[in-house]
Amino acid sequence: MQETDLRPRTLSRVENGKIIPPTNLEVIVTDHCNISCQQCNHASPVMRKWNADLQQTERVLGTLSKIYHCDRLRLLGASPYCTQT
Repeated sequence: MQETDLRPRTLSRVENGKIIPPTNLEVIVTDHCNISCQQCNHASPVMRKWNADLQQTERVLGTLSKIYHCDRLRLLGASPYCTQT
């Protein structure tokens, strides 16, 4: 019977003496929303509005992509209706 590893893939782990980096990367691009979802852990309706700087985020992700390769990239944040495009 094959064991299933249920640990989140956003954490590093050690296997056979080697550090295995996370396979998933999550980037929060905004911390403001007006829809008050119960599962949201950001308390965004009461927190000060914050949005990531797009150019800085692109620069950081570009640099990171040269040294780190993930299986999944998740961009997290508020409802798309709360952000100007």
